[in-house]
Amino acid sequence: MQTPLPCDYFIYIRLYKQEEHAEHLRIVLQVLKEKKLYAKLSKCELWLEEVSFLGHVISGGGIDVDPSKVEAVSQWDTPLSKLEAFWVWQVITEGLLKDFPR
Repeated sequence: MQTPLPCDYFIYIRLYKQEEHAEHLRIVLQVLKEKKLYAKLSKCELWLEEVSFLGHVISGGGIDVDPSKVEAVSQWDTPLSKLEAFWVWQVITEGLLKDFPR
């Protein structure tokens, strides 16, 4: 699954027949051409089952959170104690407050 660039076009069509999808795609591409927005054919990917975008997986079944992102977050270390959590909070607030006018 390839992650698209921010300037990529997404054409999502929830249709059941491939012929209807092809016709809709033709219309969208015609409008892009009229507006002088062009795509490089060698970079085009058509008829994808799913695409990953901004930490989500978009597919015919809907939009889901990317499982790799969930796995990465679930593997974060947790503070060992309340004292350690307090120490982290203190370091963060000291950094935020150091330039605060007194």
